[in-house]
Amino acid sequence: MSGLISHRIEMNLSKLSKVEQQVAQLILDKGHAIAQLSTQEIAKQAQTSPASVVRFCRSMGLKGVPELKMALSAESGQDKMTGYYDIRSDEAPDILIRKLKANTIQTLEDTLAMVDVKQLQTIADKMVEAETIFIFGIGASWLVAEDFMQKWLRLGKHVYAVQDTHLMATIMTTAPKKAMFFGISYSGETREVIKLRDIAKFNGIQTVSLTGFGSNTLNREVDHVLQTSHAPEALLRSAATSSRTAQMFIVDSLFYVYAAKDIARTQQLLQETRGTIADLK
Repeated sequence: MSGLISHRIEMNLSKLSKVEQQVAQLILDKGHAIAQLSTQEIAKQAQTSPASVVRFCRSMGLKGVPELKMALSAESGQDKMTGYYDIRSDEAPDILIRKLKANTIQTLEDTLAMVDVKQLQTIADKMVEAETIFIFGIGASWLVAEDFMQKWLRLGKHVYAVQDTHLMATIMTTAPKKAMFFGISYSGETREVIKLRDIAKFNGIQTVSLTGFGSNTLNREVDHVLQTSHAPEALLRSAATSSRTAQMFIVDSLFYVYAAKDIARTQQLLQETRGTIADLK
């Protein structure tokens, strides 16, 4: 079975409860044929209850069974998806490059299908009002945090992205009333990010999480949630290429929404910062 919703199910299968896994496996086995069944029929074939089918839909980020059916019907008319690929020993460079392209395209398609436009708009509005923005991530997520900081610094925002957790905690303790904290963690379980989220909340700072799809510790207690597709990170792709690509896509999307609110000022600020950098060369 191929398609956006099926990939989402496959990537999150292990996170589901036992009864939800029964529903998931039925969908993976029967594909778009499920779209022709009632909720009761799906439950019967999955050997579970209609309520479990509804819970499964919500676990997949869907509002209910009707949305699941729409997603499955839409998939039936799509070409086979690009898919995810891991590298193998002694593969030719052209094959490796094509695999990277396939992984990137799949990651972007899966993440795009999950983007909550209203949530992006709301967060962008809050960022306009914020006097200070704090961003934190560990490992590959730090690269995303650093890119995040550079983008908004060029638009005149006061942004802090530091790797030292003690320093970040100190800065947030003396933050102005209108401040925001962005915690970036693909797993949503990074201890340092969760600790800083708690410090932000204690100090009355609005909190935003950027994680992979699914329920996690970081998402449970933030004001706003942004999620990416949960692509598989196989052993030989442990450099987190797919997750980083997805996170960068969300940050860039948020940047576009934010910048478009006052495009004339955005263009002016970007020209000014570009001119300043040019003077350094």
